[in-house]
Amino acid sequence: MKKNPTKYLLNMIIPQGPTGPSGVSDTIRIGKTTTVDADQDAQVVDTQEGNNHVLDFVIPKGQKGDPGPLKISSAYLVTYHQIDFPTTGFEVASLGRIPIKREELDIDGLCEVNTDENTIKFNKVGYYAITCTVNAYISKTDPLFNPDKDFWAIGFRLVGTDNVYIGASQFVNNNIANQITAQGIIAVENNNNIYELVNLSPTSIYLNSPQLEKLSTTSYFANSLVTIVIEYLGRP
Repeated sequence: MKKNPTKYLLNMIIPQGPTGPSGVSDTIRIGKTTTVDADQDAQVVDTQEGNNHVLDFVIPKGQKGDPGPLKISSAYLVTYHQIDFPTTGFEVASLGRIPIKREELDIDGLCEVNTDENTIKFNKVGYYAITCTVNAYISKTDPLFNPDKDFWAIGFRLVGTDNVYIGASQFVNNNIANQITAQGIIAVENNNNIYELVNLSPTSIYLNSPQLEKLSTTSYFANSLVTIVIEYLGRP
């Protein structure tokens, strides 16, 4: 039969050693920060002299973000109702140019208007959104509606072509001026291109609107004959 093993308890007393000399604390100073290409690793370089550390940081560039929203430049062209206009309105013959008499706003210099020739040139290559609004009527003598001739139309096109990408037409059956609006987008590939807004009706149209002094405002924007709003959309 096995005996139980004997257990012993030893108590040990270890004296405390003498106090050592005071240590010297390390110092840390930030050095320079260097930016490297995005495909390189970030680093912290510790340059030590004795207990002094100088930390230099190497930081990679961030990845290129998506382009921000495009600033849309715009221009505002207008032909106002002149005081000396005849009461019957300003006549524009068939295929004649509709007058463009003033650049009211064009901060970025998007276009050049020839007010003598009533033409427009664009200073930037790219896409343009254009809205043309004209107040006019056609002279009608027959009280019966004739769809073959009782209408008027406008178009914005490159001079010397029939490339009307911005245009509108409307049936009329009276001698009362009304408003027509044409909207669209053109691509300008050459700064030397010249554009025109023309009467595409088979007969003359007459630009007209209420007399300003009859309105409850003194702002000539309220009765303009022609307005053209241009927005530059950028280039591909």
